[in-house]
Amino acid sequence: MFISSDNHIYPALIYSIFFLTGGFVAACSDDNGDGEAESRRTEREEVRPVVIFDRADDQPLYHHIETQGTVEPLREIRIYTRLSGFVAHNVVRDGHRVSEGDTILALDDREWQMALEDARNALDKAASDYRIERDQRLRGTGNETLPEEMDRFLQNFHGYSNAQVQLRRAELNLSYASVIAPFDGQIHTRENFTRGQYLSAGTELGRLVDQSRVRVRFSLLESELADVDVGMSVTLETGFGYRASGVVEAVSPVVDDQSKTGQVVAIFDNPQGRLRGGMTVDGRVLVKSVEGKARIPRAAKLTRDNRPLVFRLNGDTVEWIYIEPIAVTSEWVVINHEEISPGDTLAVDQHFAISHMQRVNPRFRF
Repeated sequence: MFISSDNHIYPALIYSIFFLTGGFVAACSDDNGDGEAESRRTEREEVRPVVIFDRADDQPLYHHIETQGTVEPLREIRIYTRLSGFVAHNVVRDGHRVSEGDTILALDDREWQMALEDARNALDKAASDYRIERDQRLRGTGNETLPEEMDRFLQNFHGYSNAQVQLRRAELNLSYASVIAPFDGQIHTRENFTRGQYLSAGTELGRLVDQSRVRVRFSLLESELADVDVGMSVTLETGFGYRASGVVEAVSPVVDDQSKTGQVVAIFDNPQGRLRGGMTVDGRVLVKSVEGKARIPRAAKLTRDNRPLVFRLNGDTVEWIYIEPIAVTSEWVVINHEEISPGDTLAVDQHFAISHMQRVNPRFRF
């Protein structure tokens, strides 16, 4: 800047000072404005973590032993012919239902009918010969019966005792000509029998199966057997989603020395026949239950500083609370804590990195 004379130095100096001061003030004003904008932008851009929550309830905690088992009918027998002969009638078909007393298969019984008739005739003759001699021996004695030993001798001598036995055998053989269902059930067979077909004695016709109730044999580790008693509740589930409830009928006294497992046998009602022999099912044996003030999801339990805690939601803020579980399973935890009650909302997922009194963006499973 050029100043030509002393008279002009002061106005120029004043102008320069004003210019510099104005620039400084403007700079200060711009700095303050940027700070306030940044603060407002930070508030607007606050990111709250998304956290998943679930509720505590007041249900008891059930301890189960999970295992697998095999279904077998409660009653099952193999069906055989007792006699040789030609098939006169049969209902031996796989899946056919029969009732107790129904005829499953009948042989041509004419031969056995004739044998029965012969046995009756032989008995009548022996009885007649025995009675004639008995009456002769009693005549004039005044007695109505012979001494026991004499009476037995006469029965044997005339063949009366043997004829009685032969009659019962003939009746029994005739009954064997028909195979009768001893209980309600279904026939399982791979055979096909036709009228007039000859069968030898001892021919296996198939099996008669009663699956209105079933028995399931579960395998448990030797360490688990001590927790199971007769009468405990058992639930099962099949591969197609069918569920049923039953009770423990027996606990095996023997442990397999190779697998180190023992058997627990349970009985299940099966009125619809959904459970079939040979099926493999998943089972859960209820060994005990624990009650407390609140039951919380197992996923809510975290550990900080070697102490278990949970995060409880209050508005949009979480607070951690140290807990002392009284029972824990893979799904649930039972606690008695004065600050946690049924209905409280607890963090169960995406909560590993949050902290006490942190504001969050909650999402709910209920």
